[in-house]
Amino acid sequence: MTTGQIISLVFAAFTGLFALVKLYLHDQGEIKKSLIEHADRLSRIEERNRNAPTHDDLKQIYERLNVLATGNAHIMGTLDGIKTTNEMIVRKAMGELKNG
Repeated sequence: MTTGQIISLVFAAFTGLFALVKLYLHDQGEIKKSLIEHADRLSRIEERNRNAPTHDDLKQIYERLNVLATGNAHIMGTLDGIKTTNEMIVRKAMGELKNG
């Protein structure tokens, strides 16, 4: 191999190496940019979550819903009793009208 060929081979190797370094540095810039974008996104999510209800808030909501559900069940039971009594009164009245 001649000196010129060796120099050409070394030059090609260094050119390839420089291209890889340049690509690596470019990728590093892209990675940094991506990390900054993720940090911004995370900051926005955290800001939004500050206004979200806490576990204690949800606990209080569910406790209130349970109170309302219990009251609703009582009302429904009372209405069923009224309905049954009303039907019994109507049946008795209809029986008396027929027998009347």
